[in-house]
Amino acid sequence: MGRRRGERTSWRTALLLNPAPDSNPNPYQVSVHRGALLYSLPIAANYTMYGHHFGTDAMSSDYFLTPTSEWRYALDIDPADTSPLAFVSSGYRPGAAPFNHSDWPTSIAAPLRLLPTWGVDANSARDPPASPACATAAARCGAREVHTLVPHGGTDLRIGELPVAFPPKVAAAASVVEERA
Repeated sequence: MGRRRGERTSWRTALLLNPAPDSNPNPYQVSVHRGALLYSLPIAANYTMYGHHFGTDAMSSDYFLTPTSEWRYALDIDPADTSPLAFVSSGYRPGAAPFNHSDWPTSIAAPLRLLPTWGVDANSARDPPASPACATAAARCGAREVHTLVPHGGTDLRIGELPVAFPPKVAAAASVVEERA
């Protein structure tokens, strides 16, 4: 028997927050996923129209985007322990666009550290620095800050792959044991 008009169906999922190593050979550059969604750091942008193809100025135009907010961060968690990542859900509201550019129905609060040595080449971000990105003083990493990661499709400009700030604690403990041996 099918659902009756006006009946609601709901379910709960036991999805976990998992930084998932990307296909990159450096296993500590991560993308943050929850279920099927990739979460990214949204970057505020300045839009400059450089091409117009049809209709009014608001229709069918090409834009050059330049960042107006900081984007050079390292994820400050141990990839084996995702507990510092906090999932937030305000829930979907009927009529809302799920991938709008503000008021996202889900987000993740993530601890990040500014990584000022991450550079730019040809008006694009360089590949993420090797992890652990903040392990040496030369990286000049900033203090831990909490930032909001949002669904990747709900942004125009974003960073979806981040280096990890410090070595995993398990690996650090193993190296201490090896030094004592």
